[in-house]
This record gives sequence, structure tokens and C-alpha cells, in this order.
Amino acid sequence: MLENQIEGTKGSDKSLILSFIWIIFSVLYVLFINTINIFPSIYYIFSSILLFVFILGIIVSTKINISLSFGKFFWIMYSIVIIMGSFFSINQELSIKYLLSYLPLVVLMIFSENIPIQIFNFIVPSMVICTGVHVFMNLFFLIQPEKQINILMKLYTGKELMNAVNQTRASFLVGITSDIGQNAFHISLFMICMFALLLTKTNKIVSIISFLFGLVLLIGTTKRGLMAGLFASMIVIILIRSRKNIKRFFVYSVLLIFFILVGWYILNNLEITQVMIKKNIDYSGNILNGRQYIYASTLNAFNQHPFRGIGVNTTQIVSSGNDAHNIYLQVLAESGVVGFILFVTAITCGLVQGIKELLKAEKSKYETIIIFSVSYQVFFVVYGMSGNPFYNNSLLATYILCLMIVHIFKKKKDEDCSYD
Repeated sequence: MLENQIEGTKGSDKSLILSFIWIIFSVLYVLFINTINIFPSIYYIFSSILLFVFILGIIVSTKINISLSFGKFFWIMYSIVIIMGSFFSINQELSIKYLLSYLPLVVLMIFSENIPIQIFNFIVPSMVICTGVHVFMNLFFLIQPEKQINILMKLYTGKELMNAVNQTRASFLVGITSDIGQNAFHISLFMICMFALLLTKTNKIVSIISFLFGLVLLIGTTKRGLMAGLFASMIVIILIRSRKNIKRFFVYSVLLIFFILVGWYILNNLEITQVMIKKNIDYSGNILNGRQYIYASTLNAFNQHPFRGIGVNTTQIVSSGNDAHNIYLQVLAESGVVGFILFVTAITCGLVQGIKELLKAEKSKYETIIIFSVSYQVFFVVYGMSGNPFYNNSLLATYILCLMIVHIFKKKKDEDCSYD
């Protein structure tokens, strides 16, 4: 019996080490490898690498846990629908490329309960460090703008370099990425981490100052959809945490108003934010920036194939090379009515379960990571109304990671009846 215990301990140690490697690799991928794309060959196979390391960790562990929640069930059903739909896709190559990234992530989520809970203590600090590098480089380029293009030329070539340089010369903030949207994602993720730390840690000054720096930079990217998602996530968390405490609600409301006023001041007094104002009146004053034409093309594709859809990741074929800039319309067109219902139900289940876990985790040592998970889920859902987070590897991988956080902490709560 003693030998079995020793072997079990060694297996747990190996599993812990491999899980730690997996978490670090996933964070690095989301925030660096996919962003800078120095290694484009792993763009579509990174999740397979993640899955390999993860399964290896399960093999050396002493036991395997699988629980099928409603959320997991609907993700599995949605996955089956888009796999079947890929056989009838209008472009099977595009559909298969997406499935190579998407399906391993779903498998990871299904087996998420096998990750040691200690590992999740590293997620927010890792995110802060990695996104902090992006934030620092953005601030550095504001001070030393002449050095940005030289650095970008060392990171990119071809179309990506041209895109990064053109956006930089047009006064958009791209940081060390090649696209303002990707840069805005990193800044938003940094701000979500700072907001979670602000609510749960005693040293709030650093979090407030860091958040304000992020706000300035996010405005500079001109990405209004990400701003909407960020502030929506903050409002949801504030409402949840202050539901029984009027004083806390007042304090959080004052804090939120303060951030809004600071943002308004920045918007009206910094030259760089005038780029955003100009963007809002482009396309003959249409705030949709021409997306109504993309929406019309996407809906037309849905009307042609309302039940089976046109195949995952193929909207760009019917909308002149563009994604739908609305994940709900795109899922509707690509996977049909059934796939759309399963998708919406799946993301709703994840968010509802996340909120339940947050209510249970208040004032516990795990509150920060669960606030991060719920905040990002709200951000993902809201930004999805005007962007493509479900079709971007970085944003999708982060979303799946947040679902995994919910599952692993639900398991701990069910087993221990407590987060302590």
C-alpha cells in the first residue's frame, strides 16, 4: 500500500509539472506566438500541441476525472454539428483549418477537471506579465515613436509588415503586433486582470494606475467593440459583487464613474483619441463602418442554407474576404439554425455557471481568478456582437481557458463544499 501511495504521489507531481508547462505554453501562445506569428506553421496546430501535453499529464496522473455538465454537452453537440457541416462546406479547406484549432480546445475543456487546481493560481500573474509586455511596448512607442517601425521590421515580413507599418503611420496603436485589433485584445486582457486585482487585493493604487494606462492605450487603438465588451464586463462584476451591499454598490459606482470621466477627458483632450472620433464618422457617418453590407451578405448565405449552413469559417467566401464581424450572425450562417441554438445555449451555460461560482467564491483565495473568468466571458459575449473573437485563435483559446476555470472550480466546490 505504501508503494502505491508513493507511486501516486510521483504521478501527481508529474501531472502537476506537465500541467504547469501546459498553462505557461498556452499563455505564451495566446499572447506572443499567435500574436507576433513568428512561427506561422504552428498557427493551426498549436491546440494539438496543447492537447498532447495535457493528455500526457493525464496519463501519468493517478486517476482520470470526466464530468459532463450542461455546458460541455452543448459544446460537444455544437462541435458535432460543425464537423458534419464541414462535409458540405463551400470551402472544406477553410473549415478543416478552423477545426484543427477548435476541436483540441474543446477536448481540453472536456477533460479540464484533471488539471490540478494549484495551477490556476499562475494564470492571472502570467497574464499580467505577458500582457504587461504589450502595454509597456505601447507606452514606449508613444515616447519613442521613431523606434517602432524598426522593431516591427524585425518581427514581420510581407503583408503583415505592410499592415503594421501602414496602421502605425496612420496613428493607430499596433504595439508589437501587426494589427490594432490584436493589440487591443492584449490591452483589454491586461485591464481585465487589473480590474480583478483591484477588486480583490489590498494594494489598489498599482491596479488603478495600470488600468488607467490601459484605458489610454485602448482608446488609442480605436477598437470600440472591445471597449464596449470591457466596460460591460466591469458593470456585470460590480452588480454581482454589490447585490447585497448598498455601500459597496455606491463605492463601485463612484469608481466606475471615475473611470468613465477619466476616459471622457482623455477622449476629448489627447490628439491620438481624435483618430477614434474620426473613425466614428467614416462611411458617410455610419457608425457600423460599412458592416451592414457584410451583415446582409451573411444573412443572404443563411437564407440559402438555413439548416445545414455553409460550413464553419467560410463566411469570408460570401462577404468579399471578411468575417461577419458578429459571431452570432456568422455561426447562424455557417452552422444553420440548429448549430446556432446549440452555440448560444453553450455560451449561456458557461456564463451562468461562472456567475454561480463567483457568488460562492466571494472573499476566498480563488476569487481573483473566477472574477477574471467571468469578466472575460462577458467581454467575449459582448465583443462578439461586433467582432470575431470566436474565429481568432488568441481570443478563442482564452475563452476556453475561462470555461476550464469554471469547470475545475465547480469540481472543487462539489468535492469540498467550500473554496477554502
